[in-house]
Amino acid sequence: MSGYRRKHSRTVSTHPRESSKLPAMRYLDQYRKLHSDTIYGTSGNQFVPIVRQAIHETNATSVLEYGCGQSALSTHFRLPWVKFDPAIPAFSHQPSGRFDLIINTDVMEHVPEDEEDEILRHIQSLGANILFNISLRLAGQILPNGENAHCNLKTRKAWLNTLSRHFANTSMVRYDPIERDALFVTWTPTTLHRSEYRRRYSAGRQLQHWRSHLRGTLRTIVSRLRP
Repeated sequence: MSGYRRKHSRTVSTHPRESSKLPAMRYLDQYRKLHSDTIYGTSGNQFVPIVRQAIHETNATSVLEYGCGQSALSTHFRLPWVKFDPAIPAFSHQPSGRFDLIINTDVMEHVPEDEEDEILRHIQSLGANILFNISLRLAGQILPNGENAHCNLKTRKAWLNTLSRHFANTSMVRYDPIERDALFVTWTPTTLHRSEYRRRYSAGRQLQHWRSHLRGTLRTIVSRLRP
């Protein structure tokens, strides 16, 4: 299914416009509590190879990381980069203007379905080239109120339909049946670039795995050395 693209869908205007305001979000307080107590929202780090490919493909000179969480993704790049996450005080200032590329990884599954169109309209007002990665399964994280952190679960085709209402050129460039997540872009990648996204995604996953393994090993060594 990688590379599937919806050709006929009802779309929302994609003409540049003044940045819209962020809508009210009923789970925002839950995520504020979660981020204040937990190291959470670091999955963006594994997307370094994919984001590098997206920057190259879109000729981006400015990037917005929308829903950045506690990701360190921006530290891998040397170009103007804005981080935005309304649940983290340091990154809660609403962005304005237009960005060449917007990164939205592991965000939309946290947005209730009745709020998704407002969030997508807000993203649309900030740029036309969006890289979405969306999880299609329940999260391992539970919110302080006892609910699963992934409140909006759909199939990859359903997400493609949703995104296509706002971004006419949306296509799915990768689906991972093991992790059960899908990668979408809102521009038209070439066949070469489609395969490159899949290759770079696998490389990013492996890098994240080995970093986690190394951190765990170091923690074990330190704990054994302590008196």
